[in-house]
Amino acid sequence: MAKVQQPQSDIREIYASWYDRMLLWARRYFSEQADCEDAVHEAFLRLLRRPELIRNAGSGPRLEGLLRIVLKSASLDLLKKRREIPTDGEIFGEAAPLLEAQTEERYAEKDALDRAIAGLPDATRDMLILAYLYGYTPAEIGGLIGRKEGAVRKALQRGKKSLYALLKEEEQ
Repeated sequence: MAKVQQPQSDIREIYASWYDRMLLWARRYFSEQADCEDAVHEAFLRLLRRPELIRNAGSGPRLEGLLRIVLKSASLDLLKKRREIPTDGEIFGEAAPLLEAQTEERYAEKDALDRAIAGLPDATRDMLILAYLYGYTPAEIGGLIGRKEGAVRKALQRGKKSLYALLKEEEQ
């Protein structure tokens, strides 16, 4: 079993502040309250093993993004253990009819973007997601992955250029 560090007061505050909201998020994956609680507890155990993630996330939208990612990962891992992978409709709940109502063009654009992002190297894709989806600065990303800020900036520039090229290629 992995060693769990002594919880710090900030993780306790995050647990107290976000626990109920995370239970609601877990409802996307589980119908039983006990399963939701298991997923949230597993998510917090993962965060306890990596306290630097909490410190680097700060608060607000970036903390929420981190909590959502860790909860989703914990939930899907629990479902995989049980061999109960949910469908998109189950994951998105009431939003599923709205997703289905989108036009074919919208789906095609999303699919093209998904394929282009998937075509990027893992490190580049991760940096782009951290920067543009979760709002991390190049300095913060550098601290997370052990690279200099300038190297991260250059990798982000190259990543955007590569993504643009892949999207152009997809259009043709």
